[in-house]
Order: sequence, then structure tokens, then C-alpha cells
Amino acid sequence: MPIKTHVASTNAIASFPSGLYTTLMIIGYILMLVGVFITIQAVSAIVRHIQEQDYFSTENSQQMNRIVKGQIWILGSSLLMACANQLTVSWLYRISQFGLGWDNLLSAFVDLIIFALIAMIYTRAVNMKTESDLTI
Repeated sequence: MPIKTHVASTNAIASFPSGLYTTLMIIGYILMLVGVFITIQAVSAIVRHIQEQDYFSTENSQQMNRIVKGQIWILGSSLLMACANQLTVSWLYRISQFGLGWDNLLSAFVDLIIFALIAMIYTRAVNMKTESDLTI
């Protein structure tokens, strides 16, 4: 009957680079918090402008670019946390309890691409509206 759980040996646990793991996780969480903070600030500014019925403004375009920057921070965070998770997989044959693996990195990258495309399209729409307002 196959064993369903793996028990790491004492030597594997003793040789685990816990300092590197801790450093990667701490820096990853800090980067994530910065990215989330930037994104929340930008989204709240956009919502505030929408409530003021200021839909196509350069301010909203700048906030969309801030969301993209926040996603870059989150992508960096995902990279560090995936590396930390890989340490537990490689050394201890365990997946981190936080569930932060390479798939999260891919997801963060796709999110970045989507937000960047939306920001580019929105900036183009704002420029078209500004040009249209100047011609009328």
C-alpha cells in the first residue's frame, strides 16, 4: 500500500535553508503588501472619480497605470514566494501550506498582462476623448 504522506528525515530538516526560506517569504509578503496597497489606492481613486461622473480623465488613466505598477509588485512577490515554496518541495518533499507555487506566478503574470492591456486601451480612449473635445 503506498504511503500517502511523506515524513522528512531529521537530517533533511536540519539541513533545510530556513534563513533563505524566511527571507524569501518576508520579502515576498512585503512586496505583496506594497502591491496590494498601491492597487487599492488606485482603485479607490478611480471609484471616487466615477462617483463624481468623471469617467474619461487623465487622472483615471494615471490610476490605471498605478494598478499595473501594483501588479508588478505582486508579480515580484509571487516569484519570491514560489522560490520559497520550491525550497520546501526540493528539500522536504512538501508543498507549502500557503499554497504559493509556480502556478501563482503564472496567474500573477496573466493578471499583469490583462491590467496592462486595459490600461493601454483606457489611455487611448482618454486621448481620443480629449482630442474629440478639442475639435468640437
